[in-house]
Amino acid sequence: MNWISVKDRLPECGKRYLVQIIEPHFGAKIIDILRYDSGIWVYDGMPVHANVTHWMPLPEPPQEDE
Repeated sequence: MNWISVKDRLPECGKRYLVQIIEPHFGAKIIDILRYDSGIWVYDGMPVHANVTHWMPLPEPPQEDE
């Protein structure tokens, strides 16, 4: 999977994604999981006021051995 720039396209609403955020006060790059909902990025139901630069779908969880 490759990172997708938010400048190229935005993800489907209502799903969670792996994102890169530029923290607004110090400029640190952070990787986190956020939901994209109604045109905004959300964490625990609260809007995220940071600069999301890239996103990618979450990978499938590992399969349990049977």
